[in-house]
Amino acid sequence: MTTQLMTHSLNPKLGPALSSIPACAATAREPAVDALAQLRARLAACSTATPASRGELLRSMLSEFASTMPMDELRERLPAPSANGYQRHVLAADPNGEYCAVAIIWGPRQFSPVHAHHTWCAYTVLEGALMETHYDWCAEQHGAQPAGHRLCARNTVSYTDAGYSGIHCLGNATTIPAISLHVYGVHETQIATAVNHLLPVLAT
Repeated sequence: MTTQLMTHSLNPKLGPALSSIPACAATAREPAVDALAQLRARLAACSTATPASRGELLRSMLSEFASTMPMDELRERLPAPSANGYQRHVLAADPNGEYCAVAIIWGPRQFSPVHAHHTWCAYTVLEGALMETHYDWCAEQHGAQPAGHRLCARNTVSYTDAGYSGIHCLGNATTIPAISLHVYGVHETQIATAVNHLLPVLAT
């Protein structure tokens, strides 16, 4: 398994366009845009939820999105996977920085570094499958200890709060590209710096 650097871009077909579309502007001709607009409206409502209820709301929301998003249309609006590493593309963002939703495009054999989180985050797999390895935090040795893994098929959902409770490595172990949707509690300008807390891995 190789860990690759990610690139970050704001896709002009989805980012700015989506931010200007009211949630009520549903069109039968553009169900993907409509689904994203509805997601943005639900995320805005979720941003006011209490920390105790946020996880449940996000899991339900992302599961519904993964089940209903027309992937053929969404795929056409996203670039092809990059050989240089996985890519984050902003789909929706709160102007006050309450949340940012991004699609991550995973090429074959591309993985995130092992990390905890500076902020709460949630994700769902939209297409393909991802491998997630979980880690426990060892304070005495100041490192992450592998604690198991799981295969995340389409519509798998996950949520974690900030801190060391959700340490993981996520990536595409197959030869087929994959797409996932992630929501973070940060401003869109901070997704590359204020989400992942990179950690050393202890020898096994």
